[in-house]
Amino acid sequence: MGAIRADEAFPHLVQQVAAQELASLSDNERKAFLINAYNILVIKGVIDHYPIGSVQDVAGFFDRKRYVVAGQASGRISPTPPSALPTPPSELRTSTKQ
Repeated sequence: MGAIRADEAFPHLVQQVAAQELASLSDNERKAFLINAYNILVIKGVIDHYPIGSVQDVAGFFDRKRYVVAGQASGRISPTPPSALPTPPSELRTSTKQ
């Protein structure tokens, strides 16, 4: 985990996830972007809470954190107060239901 934490490119990747425009993407490109964004932000969450045994050990990991994806708030980590954030599109919401 230390290698990713030390990699200067990773924060830039997280910024790209936040800034990406979805309108210019095809349906397949959009799906691929959202899957990759999810994976990148899970890795960011692990880095932010490292060392952890599992993401399930972090209260609210999937339902209370706020991230920005393609200009939309999709969780809890964001410089914008939650009351000022728009409701995220359904494809960006996470669910812990199994």
